[in-house]
Amino acid sequence: MAEEISAALENVAGAWDWSSGISFNTALVFIKPHAVNPQVQEFVTGELKKAGGQILCEGTLSAEEIEKDGIIDNHYAAIAKHAMETDPTTLSMSGDKAVEFEAEFGTAWPAALQTGTVMNCARAMEQMAQDGTGVAKVWDAAPKKFKIAPGCYVAKVMYVMAEDDEGDTKAVPAEEGADDAMTGYLVNGFYGGMRQQFVAEGAQVHYFCVGFTSNELTWTDFREKVIGATDPEKAEGSSIRGQLYKKYEQLGLTDQPNTSINGVHASAGPLEGLKERMVWLGLVPDQDPYGQKLLEVLWGSPESLDQFLADETFTFAGETKGMFDLTECKESLDVLCICNNIVYATPAETEAFYGKKEEPPAGEEPAEEKVEIEDE
Repeated sequence: MAEEISAALENVAGAWDWSSGISFNTALVFIKPHAVNPQVQEFVTGELKKAGGQILCEGTLSAEEIEKDGIIDNHYAAIAKHAMETDPTTLSMSGDKAVEFEAEFGTAWPAALQTGTVMNCARAMEQMAQDGTGVAKVWDAAPKKFKIAPGCYVAKVMYVMAEDDEGDTKAVPAEEGADDAMTGYLVNGFYGGMRQQFVAEGAQVHYFCVGFTSNELTWTDFREKVIGATDPEKAEGSSIRGQLYKKYEQLGLTDQPNTSINGVHASAGPLEGLKERMVWLGLVPDQDPYGQKLLEVLWGSPESLDQFLADETFTFAGETKGMFDLTECKESLDVLCICNNIVYATPAETEAFYGKKEEPPAGEEPAEEKVEIEDE
């Protein structure tokens, strides 16, 4: 499959003249399992083309393929790793985070660990005798969630073991003080429900590699006006998510989309797009026209591309973020320049050319961080 997709991308994007100053952007878009049907597929195809996008290739992946190849866990990366692999006892908190955790939950993090009730999503599925969706319901009922680090969240949950309609004993959410209620700390418990959508029997996604030129459609407009905001209720009415929200019954959907099941996913920027084509379609950078161009501008440091695609944190023009956030909604040509500058230019040189992000005025309190877990 990868060879055919590589040839399809090369046929259009490979011949692009980057010296024109115009970017040829390539994003991965896929219809999420809850929305895969012929009506939605036809609708999304039409909207992408109407906006000026070219469908470079498309196809369908089954739940079996998604789970067998580890696609969904690789897609969600750090979130999935903390949910399914990381032993919570190995998680550490900085001094400030530890103080915030104790203030939030009334228990110090080391004390919580000593109780043996801190569990990740994988352990919770075993202990609660639940699938990912069942664990997610216990998570959703928790009144407080706390961000330990990027991609890592914890909630104090309460649950009881109760018989379901089939006579199986499983965990269900409980109110504090309820008879036989148990308390625990759940790390990334929401992920089980997200994952279940993709690996449940019969689930599938339909994907598109979409090309668009920056002089006709910017990446910002692609995300905001074509795809729409993560919360479909707040998305522009003419966007794909906005229309799915309003016309879901007409398009054959059982439930109205929400932030978690919002119809479609789309790459947030050029680097994320390349990484997603690698994860979902099995490409390697030199099979992808944009990957080839990145290797070209990083000619003396190919290992830097590995770091960029791992979403490691870098400082550019005074701004320190994960690489996907640094390049979000930027045009592909601009990202080539950013990557080259991070590797080969000094901080002073990049700040002189690009300017430096302004720091908050002295004494100004940073905005309170709100724990929101969204799927783009």
